[in-house]
Amino acid sequence: PDIGHVYPKGDVDIRFDTTPMFVSEGSMFLDGVDDLLNLDGLTFTTSSANYSFTCWVKSSDSTADKRIFGVHSSTSSDRINLYWSSASLRTYTSDGSSANTFTVGDVGLDGVWHHFALTVGSGTAAKFYIDGQLVGTDTQINIDMSACDSFIVGAAYDENVGTTLAANICHFGVWHDDLDQAQVRALMTATTYAEAITKGGSTPRAYYLLEADADDSVGIQDGTLTNDAAIVGERARLPNGYD
Repeated sequence: PDIGHVYPKGDVDIRFDTTPMFVSEGSMFLDGVDDLLNLDGLTFTTSSANYSFTCWVKSSDSTADKRIFGVHSSTSSDRINLYWSSASLRTYTSDGSSANTFTVGDVGLDGVWHHFALTVGSGTAAKFYIDGQLVGTDTQINIDMSACDSFIVGAAYDENVGTTLAANICHFGVWHDDLDQAQVRALMTATTYAEAITKGGSTPRAYYLLEADADDSVGIQDGTLTNDAAIVGERARLPNGYD
């Protein structure tokens, strides 16, 4: 048989022809106890604006209410979270009086690398992509984070230890654009900040490679590795078969 062919009726594809394509030189490791990345109130959107988040995540932490990030504005009481709960990936938005939960559906925390992208048009038109594939759309609450006071990666905005995620994360990007699917897929192959600018179609608001440190490649707001959060050699890689 041909090596690398996907055979029907249960035959195994041993994929000797598949060479891993790594897209990072390292990542941030969070232990799920109290580790997090503090972005010190990075601001990213005004009301009714376009914005997006992109990142690589590797996790097998299936505990409820674990956050990839949490953001809060004490001025407007607006909030946005990206988190896991009941085997579903969800985003939560609130303006202090109204709230919305955007549930993507079953997401396997299978301990391998996945690329996540949340894109928002005109403040409310949300789309979610996993590994470059559109998996859900929703109308979320219009938020204003121009006076954001807390932006945490790996936990809730208030750093509640019950929300800390055990994971590796890298190439965490915040954008002032509603990225389209072609841009999201192109960003998956970006190995440097320069490539992220080209493939994302614009300069991001902030971009954290998390390969050597927690610095912002754009130069807007460097992050702080908190507690035992650390940069390690674990490298993000594209899913098998991605092209």
